[in-house]
Amino acid sequence: GGFGTIGGNAVGGDGGQGGGAFDAELLSSKCDLESLVAALGSGPAPVISAKCTFSGDVTDTTLGGRGGDGGSAIGGEGVIQGGTALGGRGGDGGAAFGGSAVGGDGGRGGDAEANGADATGGDGGNGGNATGVTAVAGNGGAGGDAYAVNGNATGGNGGNGGVATGGAGTTAASNGSTNGNGGAGGNATALNGNATGGNGGNPGVSDGSASGGRGGDATAINGNATGGNGGDFADGGCAVAVNGSASGGQGGFGGYDGCSVELSGDGSDFYDVNWGN
Repeated sequence: GGFGTIGGNAVGGDGGQGGGAFDAELLSSKCDLESLVAALGSGPAPVISAKCTFSGDVTDTTLGGRGGDGGSAIGGEGVIQGGTALGGRGGDGGAAFGGSAVGGDGGRGGDAEANGADATGGDGGNGGNATGVTAVAGNGGAGGDAYAVNGNATGGNGGNGGVATGGAGTTAASNGSTNGNGGAGGNATALNGNATGGNGGNPGVSDGSASGGRGGDATAINGNATGGNGGDFADGGCAVAVNGSASGGQGGFGGYDGCSVELSGDGSDFYDVNWGN
């Protein structure tokens, strides 16, 4: 953002979506190609017609595209007030159908930095689904970090992992399928403001075959700090506050709550320390 009496706001661009991929040994004339192409470009979890039969040859490799990273944002400096900053969202990964299918990973959310205003990191993209003889779904992208002076900072949320469906038509890891992990939440740091870590994304399927993302950490000086919540099977983020309250993020199912530390002082070089979790 530009400099002025009030600084200009800044918004990072969103990352591009990864393209879907489809592999067939022989494509039936009943499969509508226009509809198939549209579905593959619709997002990380497309639904395709049963008339479009994908390849059952495990030697074929089908790769969904990776989502692009979100752009970073730096709010403009201002005489009275700075500009806000919002990081771009990471793009979703593309899905993959056929053979040895690998879904694309979600892109990372963009970082954000502001002085005299709030900063918010971009969310991570979701991982692409994978369906084939063997299947490896894409991982969710991490949320962007946030840093603010005289403002609040909020980390971006992690993207969710993709769902993998192997040759047996199930999501069980025993058939060669691997569900995608959730992305970690972004960290947040604030000076003279509150800090909140981003939440971690969830795994593609919460059956223990993949893990969610850890919650983002939060650090605040002269403000309150709150760690981000973890996705399933992941821990919550830690929180550290100087002259403020601190709350660790909640752990997801099977995960632990995040730690918390509060330091309070009277302007001298000595602080009272209150340990939480």
